[in-house]
Amino acid sequence: MEDLKGTSSQYAKMQTGEPYATYKKTQPGILVVRVLNPFSQREEELLLKGIPDKGDLTCYVPLWSDKEARFFEFSNQKALEDGDLIPAQWPKLSEIRKTYNNMTDEELTELVGPNTKFIKLQAVVSKMTTEAAVSRALRMAEQMDRPEKTVQFLRERLSQIQLGAPQQE
Repeated sequence: MEDLKGTSSQYAKMQTGEPYATYKKTQPGILVVRVLNPFSQREEELLLKGIPDKGDLTCYVPLWSDKEARFFEFSNQKALEDGDLIPAQWPKLSEIRKTYNNMTDEELTELVGPNTKFIKLQAVVSKMTTEAAVSRALRMAEQMDRPEKTVQFLRERLSQIQLGAPQQE
């Protein structure tokens, strides 16, 4: 019964976003670490990606129990000793970096709306780097019945991103 009680409190922690311990990779690139799956209690490999200095969540490993933390430290001892992994604080939602890719619906509505000059729309959309962001702007422009020039520009930018074209400056 104690094991079930411990498991339910662990799941409750997962819902609040407050891990027992957190580690972060320190270098750009991919780092493979060994973790204990909190659900199956089996050993698994986890790929840490992204650039740590940019607050990328794929650089972090949340651990939800003392057992997971001890397993993680034992299994990744070399990476910890070499400084490839360090203890860290799990980023709060408010700490997620604001970019053109994660604009709110209200911000996007204002951007594609009738009160925004086309040149500003071009400047902002050219800095978007994901399909999701440009697709949202395109859908909003179509729903708002914006001029064909606006819709065509958004379609072209979406095509550029889908083809892997670099961000425009």
